[in-house]
Amino acid sequence: GTLGQIIQVDPMPGHASAMEDGAREHLEWYTGAGGGTWEWRAFEIVMGERTGQYMWGTFGHNYADFDTPDVDQLASKASIDRNIAPHVQDVMVSLVNLRPDLSILVENAPPMPMYEVITFKLNNGMNDEFEHFLEMVKKGMQSVGATYNVFQYAQGGPGNTWVVSIPHANFASMGGMGDDGFQTLMEQVHGELGAAAAQDMFDRAVASMSSDVFAFRPDLSVNLAPT
Repeated sequence: GTLGQIIQVDPMPGHASAMEDGAREHLEWYTGAGGGTWEWRAFEIVMGERTGQYMWGTFGHNYADFDTPDVDQLASKASIDRNIAPHVQDVMVSLVNLRPDLSILVENAPPMPMYEVITFKLNNGMNDEFEHFLEMVKKGMQSVGATYNVFQYAQGGPGNTWVVSIPHANFASMGGMGDDGFQTLMEQVHGELGAAAAQDMFDRAVASMSSDVFAFRPDLSVNLAPT
């Protein structure tokens, strides 16, 4: 499956540590009495507009999986209400759709320590335009061995919103090629006119974009696949 469920949590001021402790209590119930089998990866947002928030994600699902979840939902809600909710001021639950056709994937890749997460809010009616732009980017980035995942928000999240998640070993690896290097690469792969056309597609399609850095939190994750 290509669906993921993500839960974005914003702790109350001064409650981050207590929220983490509550999350551990809930996850202990989830994998113990709850019998939960889904993998949940946890991330702390350490840089960007959402700094201080947390995100949990379970991936590789189909829609039908959410009709028959792996734990009793009433019991799960009771554990969340008891352990996590008292320390949280806002939460958003969404489904996102991985786009393998636009991503450059590494099969069965273990979680990386950090992810640069770039969020694109599109103008209405510009999904096709943006997809074509990402197809051109993929061709260029494949030539330099880059890897990243492209997600499109499906249900429960902001409309017309896409996310590109780029794995990193550390901050030093985030330097990348920069805007000039990216432009040069696009010109090498698509020619000057093709690169200009791609930039024009981007300018027409994208209303706004933002970047956050997610730090992987194995201590708040469960059922991780062995590496």
